[in-house]
Amino acid sequence: MSPGDDLHRQLRLLLLAYERLDMSWRKQFSLNANEKLAILYLVEGVASPTDLADVIGLTTAGMTNLLDRLEDKGFVLRHKHPNDGRRVLVSLTKRAIQARLEFEQATSEMADASSDADREVIAAFLERAAAIATERSREEDGSRFVPRGADLVEPLEPHAEER
Repeated sequence: MSPGDDLHRQLRLLLLAYERLDMSWRKQFSLNANEKLAILYLVEGVASPTDLADVIGLTTAGMTNLLDRLEDKGFVLRHKHPNDGRRVLVSLTKRAIQARLEFEQATSEMADASSDADREVIAAFLERAAAIATERSREEDGSRFVPRGADLVEPLEPHAEER
């Protein structure tokens, strides 16, 4: 087996393990895949329901239903935009942030298992791999997927109920 074949195999195994970890986490918190995506986008800040719908690929009505479910489960809050009372913004609750931190313990364990010298190379590889996956998803479905949601979130300001 060539080094390239081993890399492909290890990458497939990593993706499979990640999918199983992801399914387990979603099952633990009774989340479907789109609900999880909304939480991922909101980790970095707040966003409008319209932006979330656009990025995830739902209609605005579908996003309203998704946000209703997440609000009922205690994962998100909807509140008025501080500068434009006509707009609604969505933010995560402490419960959602805590749930996400539980999931990210696994990625922390993975990062901690590598040496300092390897981390820079691994990070560069993962950045390129994420860019390829992002571009492929855009080609397939026209989505605006951005791994960190940097193009749609506003700086995180805790809602008064969450302070």
